[in-house]
Amino acid sequence: MPQPQWTLYCDESGNTGPNYLDAGQPFYVSAGVLVKSENIAKLNDACSRIFDRQGVAQKGTDLMNSNRGLANLVEFFNLLHDVPIFPFFMVFEKKLAFAGRILDFYCDPRSNQNAKWLPMTAKEERKRIANSLSLSLDDETINMFATAYKNTERGCNIRFLERLCASQAVAVAHERLKETIETALNNIDNILSHETMNLKNATHKLWSSLNLPAYKHMAVKADEFIDDKGKMSIIHHQIKDYDELIKEITIELRINTPDMNTDGGLTIRQCLKNFENFSSGDVVQYPGIRAADCLASCVVRLFKELSQESWTGNWRQLGHFILPLAYKHPPTHGMADVTSKTKEEFLKHYDFLPDKHSPFA
Repeated sequence: MPQPQWTLYCDESGNTGPNYLDAGQPFYVSAGVLVKSENIAKLNDACSRIFDRQGVAQKGTDLMNSNRGLANLVEFFNLLHDVPIFPFFMVFEKKLAFAGRILDFYCDPRSNQNAKWLPMTAKEERKRIANSLSLSLDDETINMFATAYKNTERGCNIRFLERLCASQAVAVAHERLKETIETALNNIDNILSHETMNLKNATHKLWSSLNLPAYKHMAVKADEFIDDKGKMSIIHHQIKDYDELIKEITIELRINTPDMNTDGGLTIRQCLKNFENFSSGDVVQYPGIRAADCLASCVVRLFKELSQESWTGNWRQLGHFILPLAYKHPPTHGMADVTSKTKEEFLKHYDFLPDKHSPFA
């Protein structure tokens, strides 16, 4: 059997474990570096040229913490450009992601008859409502939901819904939302019964994390990119407790699920049409994972630093690599599910760039 023509190396950054809304890390990123299989040797050489140097930090997160490390990152991205590689990433602002999960969980028309006004295909309206909730609800309330959602314990969900119904944020988000949430409260057993899985290698706590939807969005976007260009193998950095689950989900994505046509006119792919095989490992086995790690670390740190007034030097150069990838609509390389407040900060930095075209785009 011939080898796939493309390889997608994947890694993540921003995972803060059970501290869902860690103020020090408000974003989660899944990133992938796509390379033609014939160029893997060039990619490995680029990794060696940076990371075999004496005293160089071995993780992207650590490289971001010093001027020397930032300079190494800029040099590394320039080397990656020459390989060439094609970067992909999915950014979740955690508070917005969990606000969106509130709607997905309690306002799904399949389990809540009073949610038919908000179909799952109404992506833009759901985003607008989730954005309003994320900006209005306090962290304690959203953390309360995250805990209830992850363990699916009946009492936790009832206590959260009672708190949510009493919040002014619900009425502000949409005039029909409070009634729909009250229906969810009165039918919590039905809603919880719909939260079943066919995945054999996971507890609901693992399955409901941000890792998996971010990874799926990113991988599908890379898959879309190589339509009619060949097959793709996926290599993911080993993540404790998640290896088998990520593998299982990737294989499940091979099923030819129809595209979703949203109310806003977008077509969203829901499967991997060009996927051939999956494996996981570390940077010793697969040096290309370093590139995915550095991309994920760089993206999550840049989004965290958006509140800074301006970037200079290496920060500005890294912004030039990354920000334009997340600006196009519909996105081709970088996707960012972030609040309207973060989008405003993003555009300030984007407009500050002398060149609005990333070398990777």
